[in-house]
Amino acid sequence: MNKDNLLIWSSSFYPVVGGLQSATYEIAQLLINQDWNVQVITNKYPRELQTKEILNQIKVNRYTLLSNPIEYLKSGRLDLLMAYFIFKPITFIQLIIFFIVNKPKIVNLHFPGHQLVECIILKKIFKFKLIVSLHGNEVERIEQLKKTSFKYKLYNQLFHSASYISGCSQYLINQVQNHFSGINNGKYFVFYNG
Repeated sequence: MNKDNLLIWSSSFYPVVGGLQSATYEIAQLLINQDWNVQVITNKYPRELQTKEILNQIKVNRYTLLSNPIEYLKSGRLDLLMAYFIFKPITFIQLIIFFIVNKPKIVNLHFPGHQLVECIILKKIFKFKLIVSLHGNEVERIEQLKKTSFKYKLYNQLFHSASYISGCSQYLINQVQNHFSGINNGKYFVFYNG
């Protein structure tokens, strides 16, 4: 397999501090040590972070990934609502250009949420192998989704299209399996943090 085409897509990444950021950074470092040329796509938050940089041989690309305009409206965040309608199409075009230029064969998606729609569409266009990696707080939020909700249907579609689904504990894997009973159980595996 061509080791130049691996992409980690995380909702947040180093230098932001947290469990998700540490886990994805460690995975990127592990893959680099095994001669993979790793790139990262992540949310540009805080906004002061550079759009593109290289951190310890990891190419990091940051985009404005906004989601859930209904929540912005409910919370009275009209600034985010307006930003959503401006930045969503711009970011999607930027992502398409990134995928055309870099041609990732494998995408490891961490903590899906802000990037659900984009990832589903890009997977259909570019036919990459998808590995979805789930983390604790995210699984708790997924469990609260009603099976009739649009977001549940997006997660379901994402999980069906994934080659593999990892969780950082067997407990989390069991929770997801219980909530998404139609997914092939052979896709799931435990990948502990650290």
